[in-house]
Amino acid sequence: FQQYLVVSCPPTADCSDVSHWRLPTRITDDFANQPTGPDPTTGCEKGDQCLPPNGYRLDDATVGSLSVDRNGVLYFVWSDFRNGGANCAPSGQVTNAAPPCDNDVFYTVSADHGVTWGAAVDVTPAATFGPSAQWQSWGAVTPNGRVLWIAYYDRSYGNCERTGCNDI
Repeated sequence: FQQYLVVSCPPTADCSDVSHWRLPTRITDDFANQPTGPDPTTGCEKGDQCLPPNGYRLDDATVGSLSVDRNGVLYFVWSDFRNGGANCAPSGQVTNAAPPCDNDVFYTVSADHGVTWGAAVDVTPAATFGPSAQWQSWGAVTPNGRVLWIAYYDRSYGNCERTGCNDI
C-alpha cells in the first residue's frame, strides 16, 4: 500500500519561511501491485514491476503529474494497478502473468490548494475495449482550468494487450 502526498505553502504566505509550509497531505492511494520480475524472456529484472507480455517497466513512484491553473486549482494525474485482475498476477511474478493487465490512468482535483482532494476518476477506455494497460501518464491543465490534457501509453486497441504493441 502506497500513497501520493503533496506539501504546500498557502499562496498568501512567505514560502521562503519553512514554518509556513503545511505538513504532507494525502492526494490518493497508489496500488503498485503489478507483477514483478525476474523474467529472462523480456529482461524484467528481479523485483521490478513489469507489464506482460513484453516486460515494460512500471514504476509508480515516477508516474505522478501535478499541474495548476491560474485560479490555484491543482490537478494530479497518475496510473496504477487497482483494477489489475488476478489473471495478470496470479502469484505476483511476471512469468506467471497473462494479459489482460488492467493498469489504468486516473486524475483527481483539489480546489483548496492541496488541502483536500476529490475521488479518483478513471480516464481509461476499459468500458469500450475491455481491460487493458495504460501507463506512463502525464497531465497538464490549460491556464483557465477548462481543459485537462492527459497523455499515456495505451494497449486498448486491436490485439495490443496480448501482443504488446501500444499507442499514445
